[in-house]
Amino acid sequence: MIAILNYLSLGASFLLSFLLLINPQKVNQKANRWFGGFALCLFFLFLENTIYIVDINYENQLLFDFLTLPSLIINPLLYLSVVYFVTPEKQWQNKDYLHFCFALLMILLIVSNVALNNKEIFINHTSNNITILLHIIYSIQLFAYLLFTYLKITNHQKNLAQFSSTVESVDLKWLKNIIISIIIMSPLCILSSLFNFFPSSSHNFEFFKGLISLIGLFYIAFYSMKQKEIYPFNTEDKKQINSIIHETNTYDEIRKKLISDSQLKEYVTDLSTIMKTEKPFLECELSLVKLASRMNISTHLLSYIINKGFNENFYQFINRYRIEEAKKLIVNPQMNHLSFQGIGFEVGFNSKTVFNTTFKKCTGQTPSEFKKLQYCET
Repeated sequence: MIAILNYLSLGASFLLSFLLLINPQKVNQKANRWFGGFALCLFFLFLENTIYIVDINYENQLLFDFLTLPSLIINPLLYLSVVYFVTPEKQWQNKDYLHFCFALLMILLIVSNVALNNKEIFINHTSNNITILLHIIYSIQLFAYLLFTYLKITNHQKNLAQFSSTVESVDLKWLKNIIISIIIMSPLCILSSLFNFFPSSSHNFEFFKGLISLIGLFYIAFYSMKQKEIYPFNTEDKKQINSIIHETNTYDEIRKKLISDSQLKEYVTDLSTIMKTEKPFLECELSLVKLASRMNISTHLLSYIINKGFNENFYQFINRYRIEEAKKLIVNPQMNHLSFQGIGFEVGFNSKTVFNTTFKKCTGQTPSEFKKLQYCET
């Protein structure tokens, strides 16, 4: 059964890497190339495990050594894919090569090991102190990259609220869940491989690990194929959004004042009028860029108006209007044919869960509680 799970994971990881690298949707192209490389490394790891399971006797020890190399670059590839997801305009710099220093060191050690005619498998020969030390270094590298990747996504989720009214499809929550799962599983896998930590139940552990790996691959495939372009804007708009993100991450007292207080009041009045009369918030894909274009002002200026004039970010600002509109529809007898999910869709939400969560946050009540209270009062 373990072998079957591994064969399935081997095929799934190869197919996933192929789909990510060709990227048929042509979205987040730089990020998906790196993420495809990450998936390809998973394929080689499953290939190595398959060789171990079927107990193939390798005559070419050098090839076996090099099959372990993907495990040394898989963490940087995952991190770099997230970096390019959240900052697609990033340019490669010389310092970025440092991510692959550990892998280069291991290649040199393998080559020197072969040159010295040492027939033992260097990386997997766990009885010598050097190999144990390298495993420890690898473990530190693994958790460091996972932590940095987790923080990158967390920061990205906060930044999305500055320019998007619907963040669920681009917040990389699915990737964050994968990282959390790896953090939970990694200590068990490391202890098992390094110290044979589960000798009495190794078969059950390998089955559990194989099953979780296969489920994880399907999870990644499902969400990676559903992903949308995170920054579907032109170059100039991307620059302005990057500037907005940078400024909102600084202290308020050192942020640049774009307009006078009197001008700010005028823009606040104009924006409030547009929101009440034209109701642009009903568009589920409304972004800061689209609303700024509607007002014929820059994206940067609109963000400033919302932040300073309403003391909210774009996400909070738009969804507040959506909830107010939803409250009107809930108490409107002509809308009784709509479910709460239908009302959520009507006012611009594209998720029942997000609608219910946002409604509760804004009103302190669920939609059903709000409706019951309104009928009791009347």
